[in-house]
Amino acid sequence: MRDEGRGWLGRRPSSLVALVLAAALAAAWPVDSAAQAGDKELKRPKLDAAADTNDWMSYYNYGMRQVRLKPKKAVGAFHWAARLNPARAEPLYGEWAATWMLKPAVLAEYLQGADFIVNSPESRQIDTLLWEAMVRNPIIHRGLEQLLYATANDYTYGKGGWSWSGSAGDQAWLDYSSGRFREAAQEWGALLVKYPKKFHLHEPRAHAFAALAQYDSAVSTMNLLLKEMEKRDRKKLVAFYQSKAMYLYAIGLMQSNAKNYDAAREAYGSALTEDLSMYMAHGRLGNVALAQGDSATAIAEFDLAVQLKGDDPALLNDYGLLLLRVRRDEDAAVVLRKAVQVNPWFASPRYLLALALDRLGKKAEAVSEYREFLARAPLRSASEISLARQRINDLGG
Repeated sequence: MRDEGRGWLGRRPSSLVALVLAAALAAAWPVDSAAQAGDKELKRPKLDAAADTNDWMSYYNYGMRQVRLKPKKAVGAFHWAARLNPARAEPLYGEWAATWMLKPAVLAEYLQGADFIVNSPESRQIDTLLWEAMVRNPIIHRGLEQLLYATANDYTYGKGGWSWSGSAGDQAWLDYSSGRFREAAQEWGALLVKYPKKFHLHEPRAHAFAALAQYDSAVSTMNLLLKEMEKRDRKKLVAFYQSKAMYLYAIGLMQSNAKNYDAAREAYGSALTEDLSMYMAHGRLGNVALAQGDSATAIAEFDLAVQLKGDDPALLNDYGLLLLRVRRDEDAAVVLRKAVQVNPWFASPRYLLALALDRLGKKAEAVSEYREFLARAPLRSASEISLARQRINDLGG
């Protein structure tokens, strides 16, 4: 059973367990994952003939079907889902979880917060996937962590299967993973009343409230977590993606979803004060400014975000779209060319670049990009596909 005293993760290992795990660590790390392979591209999975191989959801759903019994196949599927749509958090989160499932020898101690594993270069490299997922959506549903605990349990205690102990914490996790968010929030609340020192359970409880769109409750719960962290002056978090900056960033998104834009702006600003490298907070501030009709501030914020992280295709795509909206077509073309260069599989910036070139009167280039978009467009983008075909015809392509 998971120790609930360290929140989403657990406790530190004993020195004896640490020594044993350290001896096995080198043999446990090798894995065919994008996080550790650097620029190496993973093999693209072969889907059913009826599947739309331009749609990220096709690969994501395939990965979800494989993740429990064939996590290595799931890693490749999630990787390609993220390639096709890097704006989505789910494939990155899935790849993170599936990659850890390939490492059962160290997974149990990782989940319990063993410092020598959690803070190792290999772990941090894999955890970058989760950080990138949370940057895209800090309140993403994290139900796959149930499978991580099941994998660790099976490796440690044999293949008898995952059995829940029936404790309040386990039941809350089971309910959360199964989409019973109201019950999970109630169960975590009862557990916090009984064991107030388990303050990190405020985080998953806030996620449960957010899944219910109860943003006021989600924000107040996350603020309780931050208050406890400050009170206890916790010097070492379980992993680098669990930081005050990320929690403040999550509050900003919750407030933005609730259309409390002033509160959202304050939370995003606090996240940046806590961690200046939180680049996507600038993009979120840009979205808030745009929602309030301030396009100049929106552009300034997106420009700051791109200065901090100029190789994020999702960020570049959103910035290019904003520039198109304000008719800065030359600037949009520059930004969108960069997005295409960073990720040639992402269809959206191809389409937006074609629009920019079309407006600029660069007919041949526009036709070329419309065609590149059509080669990558998922069938769900029916209106964009129709417009691209029409413009190719109109431009004499």
